[in-house]
Amino acid sequence: MKESDIPVEKALGDEHKEPVTGFIPGLYSKVEMVLSEEDLKTPVVQKHLITEVERLKNAIAELKVYERNFYIVDKEKAVLEEKLKSSNSFEILYSFCLTIGAAFIGLSTIFYSDTKYSNYFFVLIASGFFLIIGAAISKIKR
Repeated sequence: MKESDIPVEKALGDEHKEPVTGFIPGLYSKVEMVLSEEDLKTPVVQKHLITEVERLKNAIAELKVYERNFYIVDKEKAVLEEKLKSSNSFEILYSFCLTIGAAFIGLSTIFYSDTKYSNYFFVLIASGFFLIIGAAISKIKR
């Protein structure tokens, strides 16, 4: 006995006994839809099939637009993520230069009064100012 030989009520099982108040997905999934040649010749079935084909074509066209937009947005997302990575690394480098420059200037005061290490004072001050000015210029140009 094939599944198509089973009456509709048996094929639906217990699902069919409950009152149908709305759309139940898969309600007719167990029923085999077979159209005879006579059914296909009736204008109602032909109009229904043509209407269904047109609806499906429109749905496919709409989904293709969504698919195309998805790929465009996906590419833009990947580009923006890469830009964000480089921006984050730039911010880390900028902060590092400012911190080290300020630390050099702060450490230079240790060598200010000692004449034996006065060369270190000028080296630390110059290095600190160069790091701070370089960080500021890079931030402005960015």
